[in-house]
Amino acid sequence: GQLAKRKMQPPVNRRLKRRSGPAKKPATPGNRAIRKPDPSHAANRTTREPAATGRAMRIVGGRFRGRVLATPRSEGIRPTTDRTRESLFNILSHGYEAAVEGRRMLDLFAGTGAVGFEALSRGAVYVHFVEQSAEGSRLVRTNMETLNVREQTGLSRRDATNLGKAGEKQPYDLVFADPPYGKGLGERALAQLAMGGWIAENAL
Repeated sequence: GQLAKRKMQPPVNRRLKRRSGPAKKPATPGNRAIRKPDPSHAANRTTREPAATGRAMRIVGGRFRGRVLATPRSEGIRPTTDRTRESLFNILSHGYEAAVEGRRMLDLFAGTGAVGFEALSRGAVYVHFVEQSAEGSRLVRTNMETLNVREQTGLSRRDATNLGKAGEKQPYDLVFADPPYGKGLGERALAQLAMGGWIAENAL
């Protein structure tokens, strides 16, 4: 009798059984859970120092060709680019006889000193840098040591428009000035140099 009753009961469809409790709502933008960041992960991240803003600079020609120069980390100094220096010295070499070789050079508003060091590489016998800013003066000194040319260079941390009298210093026959634009500083500096006896006759 019991065996017959079991056979007569309909089979249970287990797939139709549902768990008790409220039905789950579909995920929508309004009820989607927001995962908060774990503060411990942020604490473990490594803080990186800001990279230098300046691009790598190299001497373009001459005995120091390919040597890397120190560059500024701030926007206050904008060095003369490699391409501009190459164009400048190409113009000098094609337009003037012995435009650089054997000359004494003044590099005014020198910044990193890239133009003056390029001149040394191409045959100038001496370069004196004039740069007022602390960062620029530091970069010039660093590049002097890197190229090992301290005996062929000098540095004045002064205002290029107010150098005073040259005194017993030998005049310079190559002068380069790259002042900030639109302030008339280049004209003032050259006028003061001429009055102070810094510039030789027939200088470039």
